[in-house]
Amino acid sequence: MAMSYCATCGVRIGGQNHRPVKGFIEAHGIPDMTRPGHILGHAENRSEAPNRNHTLAQSCLLRLCLHLAMLQGAIYDQQGIRNMIHPNVNDVYEFLWQHLEKDMEVLGKTLNLNLDDSAIIIHLILSRFLQTTSGAGVDLSTRKSREQWETTVCKTVISPVLKNFERTLGRAQDLIAADNQLSNSPLMKVLRGDPQKLLHLPTNCPTHHSAFWSPTPVLTVESFSQQINQSQAPLLTLFINKVHCIRQLIHLPALAALLSDLIKVLPPGSENQTHTIASLLQCIPAGHQRKLLSERVEIFMKVWNKLRMEIINNTSLGLDPTLYEKDITKESSGQFLSLSHHGPGSCLHAIIDLLSETHNSLVREARKLCHQEDRDYKVPLAALSKSQLALCHPEKELLPLVLANCHYKLEKGQQTVSSSDHKAIERELSRRFFAGKPRIQTDTDKYLRRHHQNFIEVLDEVRAKIPQEALKASVLSSMRSMLRSFTDVCDAVYAVEIGLRFLGKTGGDPQVLLLSYLTDSLKMDQHISSTIAEALKENRLSQCTATWQLLTCWKSEQMMRKGQDPFQRLSKDFRDKLTSEERTQVKVFLGLTDTDLFSLELHEILQLKTNSTVEDGFAPHWDIRSTMESHLEMKNITSFPGLDSLPDEITLAKAAEIWRLAVEFKR
Repeated sequence: MAMSYCATCGVRIGGQNHRPVKGFIEAHGIPDMTRPGHILGHAENRSEAPNRNHTLAQSCLLRLCLHLAMLQGAIYDQQGIRNMIHPNVNDVYEFLWQHLEKDMEVLGKTLNLNLDDSAIIIHLILSRFLQTTSGAGVDLSTRKSREQWETTVCKTVISPVLKNFERTLGRAQDLIAADNQLSNSPLMKVLRGDPQKLLHLPTNCPTHHSAFWSPTPVLTVESFSQQINQSQAPLLTLFINKVHCIRQLIHLPALAALLSDLIKVLPPGSENQTHTIASLLQCIPAGHQRKLLSERVEIFMKVWNKLRMEIINNTSLGLDPTLYEKDITKESSGQFLSLSHHGPGSCLHAIIDLLSETHNSLVREARKLCHQEDRDYKVPLAALSKSQLALCHPEKELLPLVLANCHYKLEKGQQTVSSSDHKAIERELSRRFFAGKPRIQTDTDKYLRRHHQNFIEVLDEVRAKIPQEALKASVLSSMRSMLRSFTDVCDAVYAVEIGLRFLGKTGGDPQVLLLSYLTDSLKMDQHISSTIAEALKENRLSQCTATWQLLTCWKSEQMMRKGQDPFQRLSKDFRDKLTSEERTQVKVFLGLTDTDLFSLELHEILQLKTNSTVEDGFAPHWDIRSTMESHLEMKNITSFPGLDSLPDEITLAKAAEIWRLAVEFKR
């Protein structure tokens, strides 16, 4: 066993010699985390992803039965039914009626039936319910019992009716047409009668039969799903079961780019809970970066709202059930854009993991179909492109394949009977869309580790392997003048931080140019614009920590000038205000010292040493002069002009205010 700290909250975890740390509680099984109630949301926005392992038709009929039961229950206890619906609704009857209409629409599309025929199928289902189930003594209080009940209903009620439902439906229609009260109806004569009695038609013509006048069924993905035999067509079955994810698979590269953007632009912190997504995006300076990030956030919200019901069925993602109860909008909490292992910040990771596994499962199944080994041909998520994805548009590409491999049989007086060659469809699907595709190497945890890792450790590792030196004043000035764009500064910080993480593990020649290391050794050309390259062209590996220090401080200065808070994660304990006397004393000190060096070092303290989760961090009651001396001594900086003029009474609690004053003083 090993000792460590939780990356999210900083609590000590692990143990030694098989003895856990204090506070460890042994888990005796995972309880049912499913939240009971109706969480589909409003009908117009709900996902039609099948529940659990049911077919689309089975899932639709189960939902319809649920909504009928809730509507019946609302008659006797409207408030009780309202309490079951998450999020809350005002008009329970209207809400349930809209869902019933949606259920009818989806069922008709799935079985290729009109509204009347769909209603007949539902009546047949309800009739069989009465014949096969008593409805008494059923305990549905746990997830397992509900799953068992659904399986039983599908096996004993729904599947027998749907098996050869065309024949069953035909018999039901004949019984309706023969009903004494309906047989003389003009409408029934038109629908079911002999057209020769109504129209002047030639004798011995196929048009004599009503089957001639029946419209050809429209092929849809939903109706095709009813024809597939799972054991005979595993790839097609997988495709149909994941069709809702496949529709959104094209957005995976944009979501991966958003994950990277959030690291560079929006630092995580508890303060995000006071922001909405819209207000958080407004904190980013206007320009290409904000426009691109806003577009990617829109994609994230759209994909989440489409697939949140899929996530409910995927328990391996381990999301809090309350997160997928409602859609994400721009008025939702800004925490959805804050990367974390738990809570709203984990939703983006869950969507990326779900889509990546969709792609990988299709690639694996296609390789099995072609009797290929599951090779180690992978691409990292950050380098993923659309051309590498297993993209196949269900309507525009799958259905033409189905029609191309469809056989038709016509008998006189009967409707045309069609059948599809599923094996041939599978082969074409695999060859055209999945063959040669790599698997996606998904490691979204690395973004979290990068987010929450104590960067002091990275800098210490670099200093231990590569002797460091300060940047010349001319270089500082040159870099600031070149990096005027906030986007360029963010990209430069991102690139240098990655370089530091590698250098901390591998070391390097102090005289090698930092730009050469990033572009030639780490192949980061795509992350480094011509402006960034020009700004870093003179910096060496012996100055990489000083480069990072300047870039992060310059980024905060730009945010401050735009009226934004550069210390979003800083505790309120370090945000006290200076008195007028203290401001005068600090200004006297700034006139004596090297303001550039002081602002850089104080910014590093605020960024790295004031976090409560950091071991040996600085406390707000420490006086700033002694703290700065200790900090500089650890970095082997022995001379710092004017530091003695700082009064002992000024503490780190006012460090953020002092840093802002130093930045203004430099102007």
